[in-house]
Amino acid sequence: MACALLTLVRGARRHMNTVVVEVCSRRFVLPLECPCCGAPPDAELIVPFRASRREMAEDTAREALFPYCRRCIEHVDHWDAGSMTAAAITLLGIAAGALLGWSVGLVAGMLVFVLLAIVGHLVRAQIHARAATQCGRSCVSTKRAVEYYGWSGSTTTLCFTSPSYTARFAEHNSADLVSVAPALRRLLEANVEARRRVPTPAVAAVIPLSSSDPAAWIEHIERLPTRVLRRVAATRALALVTSQAERERIVAAACRWELAPFFERLEHTSRRQRRARIERFAEQVSADNLPPALVGAMLAQLGVEADACGGAKQGT
Repeated sequence: MACALLTLVRGARRHMNTVVVEVCSRRFVLPLECPCCGAPPDAELIVPFRASRREMAEDTAREALFPYCRRCIEHVDHWDAGSMTAAAITLLGIAAGALLGWSVGLVAGMLVFVLLAIVGHLVRAQIHARAATQCGRSCVSTKRAVEYYGWSGSTTTLCFTSPSYTARFAEHNSADLVSVAPALRRLLEANVEARRRVPTPAVAAVIPLSSSDPAAWIEHIERLPTRVLRRVAATRALALVTSQAERERIVAAACRWELAPFFERLEHTSRRQRRARIERFAEQVSADNLPPALVGAMLAQLGVEADACGGAKQGT
């Protein structure tokens, strides 16, 4: 089905590299496939907040977690490394050029700056070319195939490169879509047509469990390799389990999984630092793409830990 969809939207891709999707919620549902190549995800990628012309709320999340495959993460990391290396060399050229321009002469300073700028460009091109060789035939981009533009107070804005992933993301969040642009509408129509032509799943289910047994869910979630998959599974479990007591068991287990790494990092900090970090982390939890029930449980636990610090703001 993915091949059929790519064929149907090939014309649209000639005119655009990315498609913007807006949802009227902080939280959104993620398709369980790599946003770059469409493979089943076996890793996760932290996508940092990217500033844009749109005004974002002060409490927007500073990053979003997406399922990804390891191969695509490798070429994304190489691409980012090339860009950062070139930026570092350029900054060095500016500093060296300014120093030489002040101590020796303007011409010497300009020559050093231009030379290092050229070196930076060549290094970036070489690393980016190496990243391109790591891409598979189904990869849509050498760099990140997702951009996260944050929460405005009324909508979350994201941008995707893959037409098939864009369509699936929009389908998963159809009830919350805002301002569906013509390009996105064409992708959704093409996705429907692709499903009609090839009525089979394009990607094997990563989380196939459909039981309402909380013990089965907890055991299943514990075996999942990444945080983002555990979050998706917890969301699905809470949708299937109806008993309040059993839902609380799942939320309590998910809360332990989410908070354990954070509490480990706090072990060797002072009480003042501990409280400050807990407060900052609580702000991140409130803004993160997590099930509301899990957010409430995590904030409650963080509140208990903050209270245990007592008067840490004045003392140590």
